[in-house]
Amino acid sequence: MKRLRFIILILIVFLFIFVGISLYNLPYKSVNNYINIYTKNEFFYSESISHFLSYNEENNLPEPTVTLKTIRRTINEADILATFEIFNYNDNYTLTNVYSGSLLFSLVYSKWNWKIDSITVISDMSKN
Repeated sequence: MKRLRFIILILIVFLFIFVGISLYNLPYKSVNNYINIYTKNEFFYSESISHFLSYNEENNLPEPTVTLKTIRRTINEADILATFEIFNYNDNYTLTNVYSGSLLFSLVYSKWNWKIDSITVISDMSKN
């Protein structure tokens, strides 16, 4: 009987940990979904984010690598930095050019949902 209680207690603790981690990552997932919806459906966006997400097509470059990082997080607000990087290689597989840019997504939590409040261009897509 004590063993069964111990197992149930362990399962409850793991459930709380899982739910906590999932809730903590929701702002990150919201930004990731926002970017993926554009790349799959070319949904209408503001001009600044459209420029970032279509830069490779406009300049005949490979797809960008997008890295998301949580910069600031409170109970009701979160800032996620999205870094876009494009690596261009020549025929000998030597790196020739690197293009990069950054966007800051500010999210607010309301009505059980994370919503993007604003998108700020930190650094425009350019050749480094």
